[in-house]
Amino acid sequence: VEDAEERLNQTIEEFSRKLHEYWRADPLDFVPPPSLAIKATAGLGKTSKLIKKLISRNAIELGDIHYFVPTLALSEQLRADLDEELSIEVDSKTEGIFTLSRVTLIKGRDKTDEDGNPLCEKAALARDVAKLGLSVSTTLCKSGKKTCQFYDSCGYQNQFGDKEAEEAAEVKVLYFNKVYSEVKVMAHNHLFLNTKGRMRKPKLVIIDEAFWQTGIDETLISPTDLLTVQKPISAFIAQTLLNPEAPPLLKALRDAGYDEYQLAFEALEIDEEVEGTVDIKPDMATSTQGKRLSSSAYVVKTHILLKHLSAELGRVSRDESHVVRYEPESNEKKNPKAGQLVMTTRKHLNVDSDTPIIFIDANAQKEILEQFVEEVEVVEIAAQRKATIHQFTDRSFSKTKLLSPDGELLSQVMAFTAGVASKGATLVACTKGVKVAICGDRDTYEGASFVNFGNLRGLNDFAAFENVIILGREQPAASGMSDQARSMWWDSEESLRVLQDKSGNQPYTSHPRGYRGIRRASVQVQVHPDWRAQLLLEQVREAESEQALDRLRLLRGEGKQRQVYILSNVPLNVTVDYGWSWKQYQKSLEVLRACSWIVPKKTKDLMSLIPDISERTAREWLKELKTAESLIRNTIKESAVF
Repeated sequence: VEDAEERLNQTIEEFSRKLHEYWRADPLDFVPPPSLAIKATAGLGKTSKLIKKLISRNAIELGDIHYFVPTLALSEQLRADLDEELSIEVDSKTEGIFTLSRVTLIKGRDKTDEDGNPLCEKAALARDVAKLGLSVSTTLCKSGKKTCQFYDSCGYQNQFGDKEAEEAAEVKVLYFNKVYSEVKVMAHNHLFLNTKGRMRKPKLVIIDEAFWQTGIDETLISPTDLLTVQKPISAFIAQTLLNPEAPPLLKALRDAGYDEYQLAFEALEIDEEVEGTVDIKPDMATSTQGKRLSSSAYVVKTHILLKHLSAELGRVSRDESHVVRYEPESNEKKNPKAGQLVMTTRKHLNVDSDTPIIFIDANAQKEILEQFVEEVEVVEIAAQRKATIHQFTDRSFSKTKLLSPDGELLSQVMAFTAGVASKGATLVACTKGVKVAICGDRDTYEGASFVNFGNLRGLNDFAAFENVIILGREQPAASGMSDQARSMWWDSEESLRVLQDKSGNQPYTSHPRGYRGIRRASVQVQVHPDWRAQLLLEQVREAESEQALDRLRLLRGEGKQRQVYILSNVPLNVTVDYGWSWKQYQKSLEVLRACSWIVPKKTKDLMSLIPDISERTAREWLKELKTAESLIRNTIKESAVF
């Protein structure tokens, strides 16, 4: 840990040096802005060291810093940490001594203020406007002399200061930044909105934890929408996608004589119609705005699709489109994509290319980050976890098996959880469906705290816990990962690889993978046939499990006997101390119950307690019990005598 901490400190100090050199350089020197990703084991103190060694020490004196985190809850936690380090006492002649906070939390329109009042009265409508690619500010807030009826009292608008006044003061007032610059804390979704346009330009952008899923945009379009606009290329696209015998879309467009410029021109024609069709003014009643938006959505979606397809045609020579595909009708009632065109695109990261940026993510991948920024240096810092890691390798503990009607596996897991929780504070990470099946509408069961996969990153609430159970894994459907890969790499020359069975489904394939630290036969793990979709899958499946076990901050805690139990056969990027069989573990418990939790010393004693077993079987069972003694002691509520 000490070596990893030293390397982390050096990495931050080197970035700080480059940051200051960049802002002091003459523009004609063409010094590139520093771009860094720190890929360090969770619990090493990346955030706290950034605050102390970069932000507090010297970065904030350069100007404002924009700091992005996954959720509002983490925003609140970060604000408290920043306030503790950055707040200063000011002695004012008019107001006396008071504490000046240098942290501002920027909330989204759909959030509430401290009194529980909505920040934006039109938050739901604003979300729909943004989804269609329209400007929320000019459509709903203020445009010329037209102003929203809630504008002056709007909690969302009131979060922002006077940008022009701050920019003027930055130029005219000596040492303005040393006293008045601050850290603006926002959730990841603001990375893809024009929130920064409301504030003066930051001198540094920090993005904490993985953000790439927020940067994926998926829109469903009815095929009839493309026909309704009554434009030739739009109709051709719909007819081609609906025809299973038609060639791939990009090839079909080229064969028909359509190029990027013709698609762009038709998009422009529709854009002119959009202006007349949508015609939403900020001062209109909310109901009127909603009706107009709903009635014109098909035109806006078609316009956006043509723009994206035009860009794709101009950038790649492949035949298949990554921007749009048709999802055939199916008997699966829960599939919202059935019968729809699925448009998948990557959002633009709204950070100026000349702004220094630093990413903090234990699972950072250069190939993903460079879809959003031109270039980034990735520094990997690994540290050994201080815990005993157990993994049950003979079962997948899939959601389907856990929630099967017989309830056998779920009841076994619930007993296991209760046993572990009886030994100390325990965290359980699982899918939402499994959590509901065990906890109902609560977040606890038998004293164990439950958290969904996907809601784990950055949380410090469980740092002092003694045990963590990784129950199952988060594994989206292969078709969903294909769509995410199409979105992320929509402008890649390489076509996406998929498998397709006779029913039209797109399954995963299987690949053998071994475990680190234990001698176990390799296990067949489901993988996506395309390397990019597989990369994203591992960010969801493996990385989320690793994030869960690191909520205990396993790099420290000398003297604590932390236990990690992985109830999944998917190998992770961790060193496993003990590999176990769930089937054998359950059999050992069955034998213990038959023995009233007292393990016989001799084979014949066990045979007398359990009739109809051979001497050989009894000997093997006793051996298994002795081998698993420490595991059993730590995972049952009863007191067993070995």
